[in-house]
This record gives sequence, C-alpha cells and structure tokens, in this order.
Amino acid sequence: MTAEKLLLFNISECSADEYIPVRLTLLNELIGLLRKTNQKEKAFSYTQLALKTVSDAKLEDTEM
Repeated sequence: MTAEKLLLFNISECSADEYIPVRLTLLNELIGLLRKTNQKEKAFSYTQLALKTVSDAKLEDTEM
C-alpha cells in the first residue's frame, strides 16, 4: 500500500465529526505528499476538501 492510499484510507475512516482535527491533519499530510511528488492538481483538489471541512465544521474564524 502506498503512502497516498494509506492516507486516503485513514481520511475515509475519519468521517465522524469527532475526528475533524484528525481528518484535517491527514489531509495536510496528503497535500504535502502530493506537492512533494509533483501532483499539484491532486494537491489542489484535496486543499479544496480541507477548506470545505473547515467551513462545514464552522472553524473558519477560530485559532488553535
């Protein structure tokens, strides 16, 4: 199993609201991997998913 597939599997397992921070962390790692392997279009699409996750969770104006 490739790193990308492993991250995608774990992201799919983190769909419940209680796992939003984990999902965002995994998306961040996936985006970094895709950028490093020059898959910028895929990275962009997962960036959009991360932003949608933040928006859906109403975390836009929060700080960690």
